This record gives sequence, C-alpha cells and structure tokens, in this order.
Amino acid sequence: MLYLVGLLFLLIAVMLGWEVNRRLSQQENRHDATPEAIEEFDEAMDRIEERDERKGR
Repeated sequence: MLYLVGLLFLLIAVMLGWEVNRRLSQQENRHDATPEAIEEFDEAMDRIEERDERKGR
C-alpha cells in the first residue's frame, strides 16, 4: 500500500515539474519577441478588431 502511495506522489511530482517547465518555456518565448514582431502583432489585432466592427460584432 505504501508503495502505491509513493508512486502516486512521484506521478504528481513529475506532472507538476512538467507543467512548470512548460510555463517557463512559454515565458522565454515571450521575451524572445522583437519589438518589430510585437508591433506587427498589435497592428494585426487592430485590423481584426476593425473588421469585426464593420461586420457588426
């Protein structure tokens, strides 16, 4: 029984470590963005918002 509890805790630890690693990778990707890429993204979002307003959404 204690063996199963140990395996459960190990599984939880691995899953938490995997999630933390995934989130840290996402943060690193955001910091890698250049100001030009951020500006292009903002312009694209503005165009999408304008299009949606014209469609009446």
